Amino acid sequence: MFAREGISPGTALDAEKTAELLTRSERVFARVRALSLLSRAAHSRKGLERKLASRGFSAEAIRYAINRVSELGYLDDKAFAESWVRSRISGGKTGWNALYKGLLGKGVARATAEEVVSALCSFEDELGSRTPDGATDTLGGPDPGGSEDELRGPGPG
Repeated sequence: MFAREGISPGTALDAEKTAELLTRSERVFARVRALSLLSRAAHSRKGLERKLASRGFSAEAIRYAINRVSELGYLDDKAFAESWVRSRISGGKTGWNALYKGLLGKGVARATAEEVVSALCSFEDELGSRTPDGATDTLGGPDPGGSEDELRGPGPG
């Protein structure tokens, strides 16, 4: 970078050039940190922004790093959400609402969270499951307000 900029030992730098080099340097460090974090685990866009901010990077350097790793295909909220939901489902019975709210907490957009959870989590698996607006699911299951016998259905004979 120094040779490309015409900088050699003893070159005097004015304040403007110094500030420009510091900005460019911070962008590079933010991008390297983002790639390092992504090499260990998938992240949502917001989650990666939070981690970079907690490490002291400026908003401008974070924007640059996020945009660059996105362009390279390393950051994809939908792929992150699908992976996160699959890992929770395989670990045991987790409800639609918990998965949806978990993705929101990770910074995934509402539409993406709803799309992914709906695609990967069957409403029929959960009696009385809830949709994002809190309404009871009405996919033909028994009325959760019915008696225990009504919920169980007719006996074997």
